[in-house]
Amino acid sequence: MLWRHAANGAAALTVGVILLLTGCSSIASPVAAPTSTTSTAAPTSQISGPAASGPAASGTVSAVLPSDDSAAVASQSAARESRRAEIAAATPADFDEQTAAWFDAMCQPFADLNPRAYDKDGNDSLSPLESLDYYRAMSETFDATSKAAASLPPPTTPDGADLVSRLTASLSDAGTGLGALVDKSSGSATGPTQQIADILREASQSFILSGFSPMSSSDPSIIAALHPLPSCAAVGW
Repeated sequence: MLWRHAANGAAALTVGVILLLTGCSSIASPVAAPTSTTSTAAPTSQISGPAASGPAASGTVSAVLPSDDSAAVASQSAARESRRAEIAAATPADFDEQTAAWFDAMCQPFADLNPRAYDKDGNDSLSPLESLDYYRAMSETFDATSKAAASLPPPTTPDGADLVSRLTASLSDAGTGLGALVDKSSGSATGPTQQIADILREASQSFILSGFSPMSSSDPSIIAALHPLPSCAAVGW
C-alpha cells in the first residue's frame, strides 16, 4: 500500500510523506528509520475526528487514514514515478537569497522536530504518552510554519505569491486538524494506548500530505533546487 512506503516511525513521517508528495524517494533520509512489515489494514478507533477544517473535518479518525483501494494506489504510484522523473530531469532553479531563506524557513522547523522521536540508535523511542506530546508539537509546528510563510519576504519564483497564499492556508488547516485530533486522543477514557499512538502516526501522514500539498504542483525546477538546502534535504525534499 502506498502509504506504508513511508517508514514506520514518527520522525520518518515528514521525510516519508514529503518523498511521496514530490516523488523524490531516491533522496536518502538522514535518519535510518525502521521500515514496517505489518499488515495493510488501517487501524480503527472510536476517537472522533476534529470539527475543524482539514483532512479530519468530519467523521472518525478513520476518515483521515489512507484507503486500501488498489486501483487508487496504482494510480498514485504511477503519478509519483512520473513526478520523480520530471524532477530528476529538471535544471534546479537559481534561488536568490530571499527565496532560499523562505524555503529554509518552511523546512527547518520540521527538520528540528524529526530527531525527537528517535533514540541514539535510530529506533522509534516514543511511548504512547510521548506520542501525544510529539504530535501536539507537530501540530504547533504546522501553525508556526504557516505564520512564517505569511510573514517572511516571499519567494521570488514566478508562482511565489500564489504558493505563499496556498501553503499558509494548508499548513494552518493541518495544524488545526492534527491538534484537534490530539486533543480528542488525550481525552480517551483509557488514556494513551499503543493503538491510539499508531492511529495518530497514520493520521498525521494525511495531515502532512495536505499541509504541503501546494508543493505538489510546484515547477519541478523548484523542487530540484530544494535539496541543496540542508534543512530541506533533512526532510526529504
